[in-house]
Order: sequence, then C-alpha cells, then structure tokens
Amino acid sequence: MFYLQNICDNVFLYMFNNQKDRGMTILKLLAQDHKKVKELLDTIEKNQDFRLFKSFKEEIMTHNALEEEVFYTSLRSRLDNLDILIEANEQEHDQTAELIERISEIDVKEEKCKIFSVIKKSLEAHIAKEESDIFDLAKQHFSSEELEKMAVIFQKLKDEGLVDIRSQGWQF
Repeated sequence: MFYLQNICDNVFLYMFNNQKDRGMTILKLLAQDHKKVKELLDTIEKNQDFRLFKSFKEEIMTHNALEEEVFYTSLRSRLDNLDILIEANEQEHDQTAELIERISEIDVKEEKCKIFSVIKKSLEAHIAKEESDIFDLAKQHFSSEELEKMAVIFQKLKDEGLVDIRSQGWQF
C-alpha cells in the first residue's frame, strides 16, 4: 500500500520533471502495446514460429493485467451503467488467457496454428473495439491530465513488474 501511495503522490512531480513524458496518455501507451502485440502476432503467424509465443504471452498477459488494474478500474468508477462494456472486455481478456494456456500445452504444430489463428482474430477484434469504443468513453470521462497520470502509473508498474494493485483499492 505504501509503495502504491508513493507512486500516486509523486505522479505530478514525475510528469513535470520529465517533459518528454508530457502528453503521453494511457490511451497512447495502450495503443503502443496493442501495436507491439499485433506485430508479434503477425510475425508468429507469418513464420509459423512459436518460439516467439513466450514473448507474446508475457506481453499480452502483463498488458491485460495492467489495463484492467489501472485503466478499466478507473473507467469503471466513472461509467455508472456503462460498465458492462468494461466487463465484456475483461471477459475477452479471460478468454484469451484460456486460449493461451491451451496453446502452451499442445505439441502438434497444426493444432497450435488453429488455436493461434483464433487468438489472433479475437485479439484484433478486441483491440479495434477497444481503441474506438472504450477509448472514446475514456476521452469523455477523463481530463488529459488524468489520462497522463494513468499513463505514468501504468508505465511505472509495468517497468517494475507490478501487475496486481486491485487489492490496494486504488482508482482515479
């Protein structure tokens, strides 16, 4: 709890001392992560090379956990009855995690390719929906400064490998 409070207390100081980070919002960070995930998906599919799957798995699982903890939790607090959209996205995260675990347990390349194709199509649709519908909601319900604060916290937690802050009861 103390650690997280420390991050929150120092967000403004960090933001204004690091001018290169000014203007970086949670939406831009999430979009960057999405781009990286899509590139990994394309590379794995093109080469049918599952050696990169571990990198993909780590990237998407960390992204999803932090997205839910920092972004979705904050957005849910502002949405009232629209939080069903957030729940739907969280369910998609859970479905992706299940498919990722299934593919990790399979040795037959053809079966891996089939499941991977489902994961790729599902994630592409999820990302497109999120970057339009969910990002639009965030722009309506948060100021630029709040979106920048979320970006700082998201990146700091990602850099330090901290992905479970829900128990801390923190939100914007």
